[in-house]
Amino acid sequence: MRFDCSALTFRLMGAVLLLLLCCTAASAAAFTINQTPVDLDHPPGRLVDIGGYRLHIYCLGQGSPTVVLDSGIGGFSLEWVDIQKALSRHTRVCIYDRAGYGWSERSPYPRTTRIIVQELHRLLTAAHEAPPYVLAGHSFGGYNIRYFAGEFPREVAGLVLIDASHPRQFSRFPPPPPGTLLKPPPDTGTRIVRSVFPYTYPRAIRQLAFLLMVHRHSARIQLQEVDHFEESAREVLAQHKRFPDLPVIVITRGMRVWPHNRYGDAMEQAWTDLQQNLLSLSHHSAQIIARHSGHAVHLDQPQVVIAGILRDLRSARRRVTARPNLATGFTPGVNRRTAPAAAGEDDKKPL
Repeated sequence: MRFDCSALTFRLMGAVLLLLLCCTAASAAAFTINQTPVDLDHPPGRLVDIGGYRLHIYCLGQGSPTVVLDSGIGGFSLEWVDIQKALSRHTRVCIYDRAGYGWSERSPYPRTTRIIVQELHRLLTAAHEAPPYVLAGHSFGGYNIRYFAGEFPREVAGLVLIDASHPRQFSRFPPPPPGTLLKPPPDTGTRIVRSVFPYTYPRAIRQLAFLLMVHRHSARIQLQEVDHFEESAREVLAQHKRFPDLPVIVITRGMRVWPHNRYGDAMEQAWTDLQQNLLSLSHHSAQIIARHSGHAVHLDQPQVVIAGILRDLRSARRRVTARPNLATGFTPGVNRRTAPAAAGEDDKKPL
């Protein structure tokens, strides 16, 4: 096979030039989020130093508990803006970017759930976003919010697991068909991540989200989170006995995502079983099936997620009213976001 090198070079140069033009245009573009101008260098929220590097957090609304939203691998704050806006009419809602995603700077620490949770806790403390929290996590974000609840049980009033990963899925999923390569061998030197934006992604900011994903370090961070995925699962399992008995809503996709073959059938059944098992986390749990959603339920059917979070929020408020010492100094109906939260001993230790 013979290649026309001059033509190939021209096409590559054209692609690079197009990308540069897109990035330049995005920097000057009039993207807006809740009437706030944003671009690659100006996030809608603020960058908060958590110990030598800064994470992006963006909060709206008033009230308590504060809802905190966490994404799956490859996701970040922009995918939640519509849900955040709707929920902010009922309480305070915070979205954020894990280290290396969106507007957040990279972290020097491994991308495991334990580290991610410590970083989130430091971020909320430094940003003066006080507990109690209702935490909602999609996919891998489910690991993070479960671990957060076990690590800081007096600060969490409720959980919403959105088609969340299960820490036992590695032992419960059926083995793939012979010859299936799930990821490249570590010595191939080729690791490619392609950002996927569902058609349901908020249209007004889809271009900005894409440019952030290719402009920052997100591809490398995705690979690191994938490489540490099983370690994160072990961290969640090891901490299981510390999980508090709090309101838990499990939102599960209703549409099939695996192929229509024997392996796909086994995967679908395993996922269904594992989602139902998440109900055993609490005596106060309930499941919602998003009938018209694939894995990205928060993008496919945001109203289902909004309703699930509001349901959990109501239960959490009743729990906080019954236990006013759930979070230090918390008074039901009062948002303490203007007062700095006291740092615990864990905050003084290195990650």
